[in-house]
Amino acid sequence: MGDLALNIAASGIDAQQAAMETVAQNLANANTPGYLSESADIVSTTGGDALGVGAGAHVATVSQTSDGLLTANAQQTQGALAYSSALQQALSGAQAVFPEPSSNGIASQLANFWQSWDAIAQNPSGTAARTQVIDQAQNLATQFNLASSQLTNLSNDAYSQLSTLTTQTNKQLTQVASLNQQIVATRQSGTPPNSLVDQRNQVLDQLATNIGAVARPQADGSVNVVVGGITLVQGTWSDTLKVQPSAAGSSTYSLQAAASGASLPAPSGTGSGPLAASGGTGPLAASGGTGPLAASSGTAAGLLAAMNWYIPSYQKELDTTAYNLATDVNPYLQSGYTATGTSGQALFTGITPGNAAGAAADIGVSSAVVGNPQLLAASSTSSLPAATNDGTNAQAIAAIADWVGGNPPGSPAGLVATPD
Repeated sequence: MGDLALNIAASGIDAQQAAMETVAQNLANANTPGYLSESADIVSTTGGDALGVGAGAHVATVSQTSDGLLTANAQQTQGALAYSSALQQALSGAQAVFPEPSSNGIASQLANFWQSWDAIAQNPSGTAARTQVIDQAQNLATQFNLASSQLTNLSNDAYSQLSTLTTQTNKQLTQVASLNQQIVATRQSGTPPNSLVDQRNQVLDQLATNIGAVARPQADGSVNVVVGGITLVQGTWSDTLKVQPSAAGSSTYSLQAAASGASLPAPSGTGSGPLAASGGTGPLAASGGTGPLAASSGTAAGLLAAMNWYIPSYQKELDTTAYNLATDVNPYLQSGYTATGTSGQALFTGITPGNAAGAAADIGVSSAVVGNPQLLAASSTSSLPAATNDGTNAQAIAAIADWVGGNPPGSPAGLVATPD
């Protein structure tokens, strides 16, 4: 009986030692991504004694603590945070394109441009004021060209990031399927697959961040990976994603699942915003409208929102601004007269009548007018010598800035002066 008692005591010590080691491991991995807290399940060991005396205690298994609901909520939160972070980064880049208010901003340069026409109206025969108008026009054109190029670069960067992210995500989907297979096999052998589950959890966290994925546990220990109702991993099978135009000839993109061809996340309609004043459409409307993404979750969704809605909306307004500047000013000049009484010509070039697309990238200043400031048609009469000293047309151009509180209908000032 003495030996049995000692063996029972020793088994209890061993079991408690294993339990303490489990606690130590939990503390050491408290901040390890994907790690699930473990607990040692201590049970009594049945003895062969006729009196029913047990043989002590042992650790039956080391189980993991997991709450499916909390895990799913955590993954959804990760995806939402990643979406906001990716979109914030893109919008911060767009904000830097429009340094308002500052001397380098379009609003300031527009103000200087209109004021320079006042100077011509006050001294039509002078050269300095005419040169100043041309300088201001060139500054504006350069700013439009630069801003358009920067927005294009932002969109290209977002596409490049999305492509890289898609490659990483496809590897992670394959990893989950492989770990599913290993976990199921390990469980069937009677061995706890804890380390494999932790590895899988790390990958699942990355998928939640990348594409807003949510894991759905299965009875055999595997998980299905789902995004927006589309299953990307089921057991040992995994799908692949690719960046594709939303439709043939479309300038918008989506992530598509190769097996089903479904867009990920799937479009769910359009709403107002992000620039409601311009009538644009977008995913995050101040009015609460729904956007093109079924779930605003994951870095990929944030990049898609930037590529498909926000940056194109800013580009469209920038183009409209450049187009309206040219089409507001050029007709006045073309209907006016130079200091020598000849018919005037356009100041701004690169604009296609009736089509604002690409105007910001293409707008320029007439090389003929740059070479001869006297070609600016400041006069409203062709009679000499009156034309030399007439600044009526210049005054009319300067007055464009006074329309409707400084924002004429469709004016270039609308981009930077219209309140949200």
